[in-house]
Amino acid sequence: SGLGTGEGRPRVVDVTQVADAEIGHRVVVAGGGSSGADTALHLALRGHDVTLVEQTNEIASDLFEVNRNALLRRLVESRASVLLGRRLCAVDAEGVVVEAPDGTTLHLPADTVVTAFGTKPNTALSGTAFAEDPRVHVVGDCVLPGDVGDAVHMGFEAGASI
Repeated sequence: SGLGTGEGRPRVVDVTQVADAEIGHRVVVAGGGSSGADTALHLALRGHDVTLVEQTNEIASDLFEVNRNALLRRLVESRASVLLGRRLCAVDAEGVVVEAPDGTTLHLPADTVVTAFGTKPNTALSGTAFAEDPRVHVVGDCVLPGDVGDAVHMGFEAGASI
């Protein structure tokens, strides 16, 4: 499936690069985890026409319920569109093609496509040499991508164990 970008096609931007990227008016955010949903809300509140596409039937299922409910409420208030049970399968000259479980497709016009397909641990600073050193305590996104609360909690536990 063609997620590349080229001349005359929508700009494809990773969710981690949105702050530094030029974002068009019509935006499709692919991936409805907390980072995708939060980015969709952020862009909608700034006047962009946003459609959030999620393959499962839940948005921001990785958040605590109270935080999730607040985010969902704000998404509704922002008038961002949400499509559940659809997966992004292609980027074409005018936007994206999304597919439902039954194989039917829908074309969504977009100037920018934000990909928010999840994260993986950043192990650049926690290679095997560090892991074997008892003085090193690996925490936060080096272990498991999460939010700042997760990282602070892991850091506290590491500090308390010294």
